[in-house]
Amino acid sequence: MDEQTDQFDALGSDGEAYTVVKYQAVLRNRNYGGFMRPHGFTRYALVDGSRVERLDDGAFRVAGTDLMLRKIF
Repeated sequence: MDEQTDQFDALGSDGEAYTVVKYQAVLRNRNYGGFMRPHGFTRYALVDGSRVERLDDGAFRVAGTDLMLRKIF
């Protein structure tokens, strides 16, 4: 199951602002009152559901496009 673990604003190479959502796969342990443990797989998406790829230099790119995103601090 994926759970939202972070959300941040990013500036696109087109000059527009975007919101990126970070999801992490988690396992629920039903024996311990729903305790959740991170499972390791992380994915990113825009709030509209478009898949976002994280690049090695810390930038992001909307999958299938040339739109680059930089996290706004």
